[in-house]
Amino acid sequence: MGEVLQLLRRWKPGKDTGGYKEIQPPLTDRQIREALAALAEYDKHLAKVVRLNLMEVCKRLDTLEGIVFAQSILIAQLRGKPLSPKQQGDLYGVLRRKRKKNLDLG
Repeated sequence: MGEVLQLLRRWKPGKDTGGYKEIQPPLTDRQIREALAALAEYDKHLAKVVRLNLMEVCKRLDTLEGIVFAQSILIAQLRGKPLSPKQQGDLYGVLRRKRKKNLDLG
């Protein structure tokens, strides 16, 4: 992701052309492909982290309610919306709950 930001910082807006601004110097196809490849790689790493987080949450929670709650918190974090102190407290409370012992009906 840093590579994409560095790439974009090198070019400054040029003259105004009817609502659109030209980038000076113009981006080449190679530079655009490199930026898209860097974004795709970043998305792969992000998806892997999200899967690992969800797997860890599912290991620690045994109720469907807890899993859904934790997933909604993770999604909010990915969207860049910070958790309120109440939401953080609720999440930690759910994660700290002891697992219920399975009843052996055997």
